[in-house]
Amino acid sequence: MSFRYQRRVNLGKGSHLNFSKTGVSYSKRTKFGTVGSRGFSIRTGIPEVDL
Repeated sequence: MSFRYQRRVNLGKGSHLNFSKTGVSYSKRTKFGTVGSRGFSIRTGIPEVDL
């Protein structure tokens, strides 16, 4: 059985500091996806519609 450690600290306005066993990384959420110190991901799917 392996041991995993991960912790996310909210810095406000979609910014986070991520702590894990391998190190620390920064991420920022935008309306198009997430940009971080280790790369980016693009948000896909159908946007919500307010009726």
